[in-house]
Amino acid sequence: MKNMIFKSVLLVLLFAGISFGQDYFANAQKAVKKGDIAGAFNFAKEAFQKDSTSAAWKILLQIKDQKHDPELLDLLAKVWEKMGVVDNAISNYEEADKLDPKNIARKYILADLYFKNDKIKEAANEYLNIIQTDSTSKEAYLKVGEIFYLAKGNFYADAGVYLEKALKFYDNLDIYHKCVLAYIKANNPAKAFEVSIKGLEKYPNDMTLKREAWQNALNSRKYEEALKYVVQVPDSLLTAQEAKIAGDVALMLKKQELNDKYYRLAADKDPNNKDLFLVMADKAYKDKDYDKAIEYYNKKLAMDPKNADALNFKAWSYKLKGDWEGARQAFLDYTAVYDSSISGYLNLAECYDKLDSTSRKADIYSKLMKMIDGKEKEYKDVAIATNYFFGYRAYTGKNWSGAIPYLKKILVYKGEDVNILVMISACYENMKDYDNAVAYLKRAQKINPNDENVKKGLRRLSAD
Repeated sequence: MKNMIFKSVLLVLLFAGISFGQDYFANAQKAVKKGDIAGAFNFAKEAFQKDSTSAAWKILLQIKDQKHDPELLDLLAKVWEKMGVVDNAISNYEEADKLDPKNIARKYILADLYFKNDKIKEAANEYLNIIQTDSTSKEAYLKVGEIFYLAKGNFYADAGVYLEKALKFYDNLDIYHKCVLAYIKANNPAKAFEVSIKGLEKYPNDMTLKREAWQNALNSRKYEEALKYVVQVPDSLLTAQEAKIAGDVALMLKKQELNDKYYRLAADKDPNNKDLFLVMADKAYKDKDYDKAIEYYNKKLAMDPKNADALNFKAWSYKLKGDWEGARQAFLDYTAVYDSSISGYLNLAECYDKLDSTSRKADIYSKLMKMIDGKEKEYKDVAIATNYFFGYRAYTGKNWSGAIPYLKKILVYKGEDVNILVMISACYENMKDYDNAVAYLKRAQKINPNDENVKKGLRRLSAD
């Protein structure tokens, strides 16, 4: 029973609608016959308002040629839009716009219709027309900026420009973010930084703007400003790479505390950052903070055990702080990996010398002599040092014949030297080879006739 009643009511309303629509059209026709075009248009407006779209449409088409004005074209566009024929709606708005180009409200409607129907270029141009017509039309700046932003590619720069102009009318954080991103995507970090700063004046606690301020200041090479804003970003929000960069900036600006802070933060966030540990170690080494340098070199070596710089400068750190046992072990580690390093073995020999381990020093010097065999001219200082060590050891041990070959080699690499010549003479004298003893003293006399050891030797040998 209820269904029958509902159907009856529906049929009544349907026929009533058709009847009303017919009444609007019939009344409009009567008005047209009387030449009352304005009256007919009013019936069309009333029909549209009462949702008799079909009647309004028929009336407007009938009187369009007699009332070709913006008012009729606007209403006809609305009718076409309601009927779902968007292209016809757009064409009627466009026609009305030609007749009445200063109607800003219509331009907004037309631009919005373009945009909703994927006519992006036309929408942008229409918003630009609005701006050209009325420079205070704030929504147009925002809309065209957003359209350019969506268009991407080469349009990001334009997006930034118009979004920034929109900010003169709007106090909106989202617009600041979008404007900054537009300039970033347009590769204009200077403008992105400028807008970030303006945004922070109004939204001083916004972390996104602070991050953008520091990053774009950095990309604009405004390093003081970059450091100013990165310290305002909580450590938890920075990535390991960002912390590393912040440390680099602090290092460049000679802000040691901040440099240490951000390098440590970067290392904490990424323990596998072995290159960072080397940078930190080298800085500590340069600052003569050898304990800290050793700490970071060890961290580097834990991940990269054969790194030459870390092995070498770790050993040097021990050496320069006077820890000869630490230096000995560190140079042993270095030469175990880099067995051809002459400097490494020389330093190791020095460590044994400081630790009074003559026999181990002798082993190292023997190895060095083999390493430079045939290349003594290239490694002259090494040849002199090693030969002097063995020559002097034999000399002090009264192994006169054993000392002479080493001491003579020193003269080959170093040239005439009074002290070496006197030592060779003493060896020959102790071997009772007085002719050679005198000959070497004579050579020493030519170099320095006033040397007391030479004079005494010649008197003793009755050769003065």
